[in-house]
Amino acid sequence: MARLLKRKRVPILSGNDVYNPDNYVDIPVIAEIDIIGSRGQEFRYRFHNDSATKLRTVIVKKVGSAIGEFGQDVTVSLETYVNAERIQTMAFSNSVQMFDEKMNDATFNQAWRTDKKFKNQDPAPKQPDGSDDPRHLKVHYVRYYKNNNLNQSLWIDVELIDMMELKGTNAQEFTFKLRHPTADDYAAMAAAAGTQDAAKFGQPVEQDTDDPYQPILGFCDQTLGLLDVEFSEDE
Repeated sequence: MARLLKRKRVPILSGNDVYNPDNYVDIPVIAEIDIIGSRGQEFRYRFHNDSATKLRTVIVKKVGSAIGEFGQDVTVSLETYVNAERIQTMAFSNSVQMFDEKMNDATFNQAWRTDKKFKNQDPAPKQPDGSDDPRHLKVHYVRYYKNNNLNQSLWIDVELIDMMELKGTNAQEFTFKLRHPTADDYAAMAAAAGTQDAAKFGQPVEQDTDDPYQPILGFCDQTLGLLDVEFSEDE
């Protein structure tokens, strides 16, 4: 369960990584998460998922927009794109300090250290040519518009994992379900913010019926803390 969300500003680039500071989309990202152990213990971890940290390795790929039908005539345009990072390994620091019901230090939460790395063996999203083997256990796609304005020409589609599989130290396989906002949640967030098109959030993107990923409209809470814009691991 995500305990703390932040807002990440993703630059939309063109040409040879040309950046216009007005071309961006904000998306919500997880900064802190609770994991419930097999004995009911609650582990809370903070993710330092930015280019300033040395606790991860990534690969970067240009991702544009796709039009068509999987495996048939999908075309991908890189006229504008994002440099999408895919995490290969991420090291976890000790979990956030927690206390039991008697306010004693719950030391059992100090489970993973910086020498314990999460290795991302999950497959890439479904490809335009239709290849999807191996594949995620369960996913869905969400489109975020700049400033939640559906009239903007700037948007980003994000793949959200609904179910994932982790392997433990003894090769045990653990399946985790992740809860993301529902259609009603997105609509409620938009309504609370006074957005005129609130009822459209959480619904399929109507104007892009030829999008092979068939995203729904997501709402990014603009009151979330904003992370810095990042471009590469070298900056």
